[in-house]
Amino acid sequence: TGLDSRAAGRFRAAFEAIENADGSYGANAFEMAGAAVTLLRLGSGPSHPKVVAEKLIAAQRSDGGFRGPGPSQESDLNGTYRIIRA
Repeated sequence: TGLDSRAAGRFRAAFEAIENADGSYGANAFEMAGAAVTLLRLGSGPSHPKVVAEKLIAAQRSDGGFRGPGPSQESDLNGTYRIIRA
């Protein structure tokens, strides 16, 4: 079920505003996963779920994890949790 909130429309609009021309969201996999999870919780989901899924899968590191939001190129728990959840 979708998240029921008076602010749901504003949240949805904020994430739709960072949708890229190719249907992905944000500047990296961490941001994209956050947008996808939020849109799913709001009951709509990404407008191009196949694009989002392909890009998130492609972001997986050789150790099986994913990068977080920081400058490190290493996998971390924060990034891995968010992206796996998406």
